[in-house]
Amino acid sequence: METIKIQYRFKFSDNEKKDYEINLDPVSITYINNNPDFKPEWSRLGFHQCRNCPLSTESIDYCPVAVNLSSFVEFFKDEISYEEALILVRTEERFSSKKISLQEGLYSIYGLIMSTSDCPNMNFLKPMARFHMPFASMEETVFRAVSTYLLEQYFSHKKGGSVDLLLGGLLSRYKEVEVVNIGISDRLKAVTSGDADRNALSLLDSLAQVLFFELEKSLESLEYLFKIPSKYG
Repeated sequence: METIKIQYRFKFSDNEKKDYEINLDPVSITYINNNPDFKPEWSRLGFHQCRNCPLSTESIDYCPVAVNLSSFVEFFKDEISYEEALILVRTEERFSSKKISLQEGLYSIYGLIMSTSDCPNMNFLKPMARFHMPFASMEETVFRAVSTYLLEQYFSHKKGGSVDLLLGGLLSRYKEVEVVNIGISDRLKAVTSGDADRNALSLLDSLAQVLFFELEKSLESLEYLFKIPSKYG
């Protein structure tokens, strides 16, 4: 199987262009770091280590998420979040483009890299990363997150495992993701002069908050989709 390639191009108003390609292993859906030797001090595991991190500094020197983000952060560290850019994304399945603020474009890439970096608290997001959807709205992302989790429960049921139809496990997982977002944001505050990177992470945190709210409300905002009247009954 060939490497999964996801290509981002940022076109700014002054005609500057920035290209960034993300490569994923087709079997493990793990981020392939093309610059693995670039490990700045802020990527050390003990530097603003996430409160819920299960990894130990005694056996692991570097945070896998921070190492994979480091080249990307270096690429955009001085950019301003509200600057608009035309962002073009090419995946194996489709081509997408949208003119949005830089922070919204970075948010999409941050989520993709973080979810595929083999962080124990983020690994459950790999199936969504495999079918990456740039520029997804909050409603679309909640729909995809819940649908993916229920598909996981289906496969668990097939193997004789327990099934969580009330989504308690999904809520717990996103609470862990929220802690990771805070930890990575704390790292970035120490190394970036622009605010685009940090604001992109704030958007990721907003997604977690929206998901909490939706689950607590029993996904009422999506229920209408399954009550759409039919002309023919």
